[in-house]
Amino acid sequence: MTYIIRGDIMKKVTIYALLTVSVLTSSVFVNASAVDGRMGRDRDKPVLAAVIKANQSVDYLDAVLLFKKQYGTDIRIKSVSFEGKHRPYYKVKGFTPYAEKTLKIYVDTGEVFNEESNKKDVDWQKKDVLSLSSLITPQIAMDIAMKAVNKETQVSEWSLERGQDGNVCYEFELVDNCGNEKEVKIDAVIGKIVSVK
Repeated sequence: MTYIIRGDIMKKVTIYALLTVSVLTSSVFVNASAVDGRMGRDRDKPVLAAVIKANQSVDYLDAVLLFKKQYGTDIRIKSVSFEGKHRPYYKVKGFTPYAEKTLKIYVDTGEVFNEESNKKDVDWQKKDVLSLSSLITPQIAMDIAMKAVNKETQVSEWSLERGQDGNVCYEFELVDNCGNEKEVKIDAVIGKIVSVK
């Protein structure tokens, strides 16, 4: 079976008789030298690697789970977004007491292709977090947004975050067949249309 292993490095590795992978993601420690040929002192440092079955598409909840798997379940989610203009991916942002973290994950494979960490003095107890369980799903919000413009459109991107007013909203960028763009903002708690531009 072929699995994609990521951590400090991203490479395809063939693994024989690993363990049965019964969930989408699981964490393992691998010897860094076995994966990227490190020598000297660094060769024995463990690399946290997320194992994902290759070529398995992910939805936004899978992306959030992978984000929490990468940084720990205590990380607080700040925003989730989708970019679909080229190769579709999810971008998940969150923070720990010491840093803001960002992970970008391809939709079609679940591959992590970008990881950022900005060390900041974060007062994470005062930060507003997203509780996804109390929000409508992106699909429901998308249906509402598409009905609001009354045209055949496609979603080129969307984001879910808390605005300056404190309300959690989805923002959709919709494109029709002629290339005209509309932005629709939906309240993520009650599904009400906030604005259409």
